[in-house]
Amino acid sequence: MKVYRDNDQDAGLDMDETSIDEGLFGINLHRAGVNNISLQVDKWSAGCQVLADPCDFDLLMALAKKSASMYGPSFSYTLLTEEQL
Repeated sequence: MKVYRDNDQDAGLDMDETSIDEGLFGINLHRAGVNNISLQVDKWSAGCQVLADPCDFDLLMALAKKSASMYGPSFSYTLLTEEQL
């Protein structure tokens, strides 16, 4: 996987091709909180996909478990921006 690194650590998007890093990374998909909808991700993400609403996360996990029971323990995941829908 290829990722952009925030080398100057200013929390801004630096789409500089010299900052691309390639390798195996622990990029996860998780919820921001257990009980409440989060209004801010802040530094919890560190490159992960973060769901603000724990109910959305529960739904995703239910779908993943159903998929695993039907097709096996892996699935594809595609992240789109709202404009791409």
